[in-house]
Amino acid sequence: MSEASKQPEAINVTKNVEGVPVSLQKSGKREKITRIYDRWYAETEKDYFRVKTSKGLVYDIYHNITNDCWYIAKIYD
Repeated sequence: MSEASKQPEAINVTKNVEGVPVSLQKSGKREKITRIYDRWYAETEKDYFRVKTSKGLVYDIYHNITNDCWYIAKIYD
């Protein structure tokens, strides 16, 4: 089951030199990204990743290239 965010939640992301996320901070708590399942582009300004974190949660997150901000699009449980 998954839950799509009606209003995407802004998050802080630390990425490596290739622009791939290595950790995210949600609600003030940092989670290490332990696996990247997929990467895709939607529209020209959004770079999506399906990731698993150290807490065992799976998220679809995206980087809005236009405003250089990261968001959670979907949470899987």
